[in-house]
Amino acid sequence: MHRYRTWIEINERALASNIETLRSMLEEQARFCVVLKANAYGHGFKEVAQICGRNGVDAFAVDNIDEALELRGLFPSALIIVLGYTLFDRMTDAVKHDIHLTLYDKEGLAHAEVVAGALARSLNVHLKIETGTSRQGVFVDDVEDLLNDLRRMQHVSLSGVSTHFANIEDSGNPQYATMQFGKFQEAIGRIHDYGFTPEFIHCACSAAIIIYPDTHGTLVRSGISTYGIWSSDLVASTVRDRHLKC
Repeated sequence: MHRYRTWIEINERALASNIETLRSMLEEQARFCVVLKANAYGHGFKEVAQICGRNGVDAFAVDNIDEALELRGLFPSALIIVLGYTLFDRMTDAVKHDIHLTLYDKEGLAHAEVVAGALARSLNVHLKIETGTSRQGVFVDDVEDLLNDLRRMQHVSLSGVSTHFANIEDSGNPQYATMQFGKFQEAIGRIHDYGFTPEFIHCACSAAIIIYPDTHGTLVRSGISTYGIWSSDLVASTVRDRHLKC
């Protein structure tokens, strides 16, 4: 093993305590998912993943397919969700290794159907809804168009629905996050009206886990708070003001 001039030491007990504390806040129906993107926020991808595994975490979110494949090598049966964009020529890897992909347009879904069909398997996808972050996702008014496509597909399974809050950590001004959550709920309603019942409904990030339990859905994505860092000073002060155990 090479020794470098600088290194990071991770306190496993502290990380385990963070996981336990955050899980204790969840609504009963919510599954706990740890976000490991960007080298686990600079803490070491493999090292943090292994600590999470030793502490009962069996669901992970990553940015890209390469992170997902590395993680699959560590956890053969864990739920692994790619949050970022996946190139079409990498979808084969997702199908072969049971990686869940985030998709949000007709082209992506159509290509996923072709790739999965060629392998005679199914690809699990999470439909991302654009509610106001302006990053990626399908607008609520365009959801039905994708649902009509999904109805005709035999090799793409709608396993999840997600969105991303733009500023929910600004707990002193929750109006925008409330608007986003309303749009997300509207999209979920339309999806259910079309007869789809995705298992994983997720929008709650670290701040939402702690101070907005109504957003927990059936899965939460624990990011920066997993590593013992407040999403914002306002989240920390809200915890103190509400006498939350955190």
